[in-house]
Amino acid sequence: MTINDAAEAFGQMVFGHSPREMVAQGKCSQCAKPVGEFKDELSVKEHSINGFCQVCQDNMYEGGDDD
Repeated sequence: MTINDAAEAFGQMVFGHSPREMVAQGKCSQCAKPVGEFKDELSVKEHSINGFCQVCQDNMYEGGDDD
C-alpha cells in the first residue's frame, strides 16, 4: 500500500469522503472549504497526499487556529 492509498483510506474512514475527489474539486478534504493558496511547495505536496488546505495543515502540524 502506498502513502496515497493509506491517505485515501484514512480520509474515507475519518471524513467520509475521498481526499482525491476533494482535491479534484479544489476543496479541502478536512473542512470542505476551497483550498486557496499554499505557503510553500511542501504544503502543496502535502495537499496532494491528504487533501488538506493550508489552514488545516497548519492546525494539524503547527497547532494553529481555524482563523
